[in-house]
Amino acid sequence: MQEVYFADVSGLDPDREYPLSPYRREKLMRQKNVLARKQGLGAELLLIKALESAAPGILPPLDISCGKDGKPELLGSGITFNLSHSGRFAACAVSDSPIGLDIQTERDCDRRLSEKYFTAPERRFIEESENKAYAFTKLWCMKESAVKHIGTGLKTPLSSFTVELERNTACLDGRMLYFHHSLIYGCHLALCSGDISAVREIKINEVKLPLL
Repeated sequence: MQEVYFADVSGLDPDREYPLSPYRREKLMRQKNVLARKQGLGAELLLIKALESAAPGILPPLDISCGKDGKPELLGSGITFNLSHSGRFAACAVSDSPIGLDIQTERDCDRRLSEKYFTAPERRFIEESENKAYAFTKLWCMKESAVKHIGTGLKTPLSSFTVELERNTACLDGRMLYFHHSLIYGCHLALCSGDISAVREIKINEVKLPLL
């Protein structure tokens, strides 16, 4: 079971009362940027929506905690999830196996960042692409989803592994990873899993917020 939910968060009111997890409330209290608050709020609302079908016995407010590397999790649920946001969109993925999700608004190719975070084959892929912005953002999104899948985030250098674009795979810390990539309203969305069936059987759902 792998499902992705995404939504435009620009119309949300971050000051409205929702049955949010203590984890989310604390993060929103610390966040002063209005768009960032809408993104965080939207991400958890999408998770609540996803759990209605994935785990109907889990009701809000959710009991979210962080693992040793800071990856949020629902303890004892058997459900793994990953959240992401960029610009006016937030996204949530739920699965019964470890996953990583990232969404990125398409941006121009930044050669300085490419040199720092991409490997030589990846930089060559960008240089040979007709649409360098597309290639740059796609790679960035897939690499972010990979380090979110293994739970280390940017503690794992993005330059320490290569995404094989022809096969949508990567080898990271001796593990083979598989990717799904979609382009949605100008945003790149990538899902990463160690199970190839997880990226082949993915269902993507657009949601209109707010839900509650």
